[in-house]
Amino acid sequence: EEERVIGFASVSPYREGRQALEKVAEISYYLHPDHQGKGAGTFLLQQIIERTKQLKFKFLVAILLGSNSASIALLKKAGFEKWGELPGLAEFGAHTTSHLYYGRLIGG
Repeated sequence: EEERVIGFASVSPYREGRQALEKVAEISYYLHPDHQGKGAGTFLLQQIIERTKQLKFKFLVAILLGSNSASIALLKKAGFEKWGELPGLAEFGAHTTSHLYYGRLIGG
């Protein structure tokens, strides 16, 4: 079988350089549509959470489009909650959607 990348994830400090936010990580991920709904996204997010715990982050933040229902469902399944919304911020031609902030506590 052909080997190919089906997704990726990144973790970076949220608002890097701000001491008060040094325990907050921003996560980003992508999963090819052919592999959504098969557990790969859940596995990927579990790996992100475990790795960021090892890195001693306390909070995770994901910033996404309000129209991304698959990602919203994945984040909720992993214990993330909606922490904020910037309504109508993202424009795609005549269509607009919100920019959402989802987050969760991962460490004490």
